[in-house]
Amino acid sequence: MEDMHFMFSTDEEVELKKYFVVICYDICDNKKRGKLVKYLEKFAVRVQKSVFEGYLTKKNFTKLKNGIAGYISDEDSLRIYKLTGNGDVLSWGKGDILENEDYIII
Repeated sequence: MEDMHFMFSTDEEVELKKYFVVICYDICDNKKRGKLVKYLEKFAVRVQKSVFEGYLTKKNFTKLKNGIAGYISDEDSLRIYKLTGNGDVLSWGKGDILENEDYIII
């Protein structure tokens, strides 16, 4: 099986002001988990059953954070990692690779 490899830059000084985020969760209740997944799909791409990745503007990052409380209870767990600087991701098996959005203005 071939490994997939990509690099990303999440330098906060980038003109587009986007953050690379990794969201992972552990929700016991199927109904609550389904609602959370629909919410997260508005912001990021599912890369594993309980892991999402996305490039978010500051505004969308704030929206994401503010809305999470409505989906999580004391017995659940959710983490959002906001990564800055340069990074390197290695991936094996199936799953989408989230590509950094590059823009060309003509």
